[in-house]
Amino acid sequence: MKYADNPDYEPIFTAFKATEDEVIFYAPKDKLNGYHLSRKIAFETTDAYSRAGISAEALAQLVKKGKEVIFGNNVQYSKKLDAANAILDEIQYRLTYPKDEEIALKKASYFLLIDGEDPNRISDTFTKKKLEIAYDCPDTYAFFLAICEQSQSYSNLSPESLLDEDYLRTRAEIIRKTRQKLL
Repeated sequence: MKYADNPDYEPIFTAFKATEDEVIFYAPKDKLNGYHLSRKIAFETTDAYSRAGISAEALAQLVKKGKEVIFGNNVQYSKKLDAANAILDEIQYRLTYPKDEEIALKKASYFLLIDGEDPNRISDTFTKKKLEIAYDCPDTYAFFLAICEQSQSYSNLSPESLLDEDYLRTRAEIIRKTRQKLL
């Protein structure tokens, strides 16, 4: 679908990648009713994992690793206990520190549409593409985080809050400073 020609959608952010032309992100003009139910459900599901402090993919990976350790025949009993304890520690850590930027970016990607994307379904291909753009462009990354921060519920999205450039610049600067301190 081409959103620029659709009167039901409006551009809300433009990302500039060094390797590509600009990428324009769109959202329905009617934020409350303009999103397909699949996007709302995907957001709420991801939000539930986020509140638990772990993504569905990370939890599945930990469970798989735990089963391999516990039921594997080539590991001694004491090593199995140590490995299982390490896995439980990882889950406990995720429950203690639930804010995860990757999950936040993914949640934001559900509400931002790009040309060619079907607004009536979630596509892993388009979600990955939008996340790649966010990781490649610091301003886009900050914008995605701001979207997620503002959209604890999908009904909180408004055109005014999405286009508040002063807020986005301030948020991007805070993220840059924090990143520099961590590195």
